[in-house]
Amino acid sequence: MAVKYKNYIKKMYTEYQELFDEFDGIHATYTLDKPGNQAEYNTKGKEIMKVVEEWENRLCFKMEKGKNSTFSHRLADKFKEELRIRYPLIDFIGVTIQKPTRPPLPPPTPTKKPPQRIEDELNIPRIVFS
Repeated sequence: MAVKYKNYIKKMYTEYQELFDEFDGIHATYTLDKPGNQAEYNTKGKEIMKVVEEWENRLCFKMEKGKNSTFSHRLADKFKEELRIRYPLIDFIGVTIQKPTRPPLPPPTPTKKPPQRIEDELNIPRIVFS
């Protein structure tokens, strides 16, 4: 028998299969190009998060009222970890990615060229045998 939160995840996926199948493609394109697909990812992501919160509340609702309330937040964390297996970037729903406001810093200029050999650094004369 599977764990209760895994059963809830499976039921959620089957009940909202069309929505999650559509979000699979959006999540994949967002993974490749975050700024370009951000608006679509956030709008569909809001729908997904409503469904996820609804099922998370179903899972943890009765526990919060009873003496097991300390286990409720851990169960919710396990539920979300199981969701992150399929959607690793689900926490980025609603996040806006902006381009940097200032230009990147130029690379540092070397002040002194490093010596090629120790003899050059110490100014030792070279002896050549013939």
